[in-house]
Amino acid sequence: YYNRNYDYAVSLFIKHPGVGSNKELIVGKLNTINSVKWPFAIELDTTKKIKFSARGATNFEAIITSSALTSDEWYHILCQKTGSSMELYIDGTKQSSGSFDLLATQRNTPFTASATINNSDTLKIGGYNNYNNGFRGVLDEIRVFNKSLTQAQITSLSDRNEHGGMMQ
Repeated sequence: YYNRNYDYAVSLFIKHPGVGSNKELIVGKLNTINSVKWPFAIELDTTKKIKFSARGATNFEAIITSSALTSDEWYHILCQKTGSSMELYIDGTKQSSGSFDLLATQRNTPFTASATINNSDTLKIGGYNNYNNGFRGVLDEIRVFNKSLTQAQITSLSDRNEHGGMMQ
């Protein structure tokens, strides 16, 4: 359930080559680059920052971003929705967060109906249909959770050592 009533988290490792002049879809639940609404999208923007967003309509968008990532280095990325908040972690450390009315449970009124963020699009990994604006780097260990995660769980997922809480 990717809508304003449920929490979720997406965890993955990423390495990008530092090339490209378009934002690139890493993972998201949207059909095309021109989709007007989506429950989540994780992209690498043109400045090599991670952008985590949800959009209910053109004027109803929630966005948080990270600091720029160095090319050709591995990073653990975790993006999650918890209640009305979005959180973005890099290597187990919170980079960005925000609280958004769009993500709060709301009644379906004429004003909020256009801002519904659930959809029936398939989950896209590494690009949209026909690989339009696809990710040019490497992804590994993509995990999607049907809940938000604790700091201890996030730290365990980002641990690249064999002794970590989860075998990577």
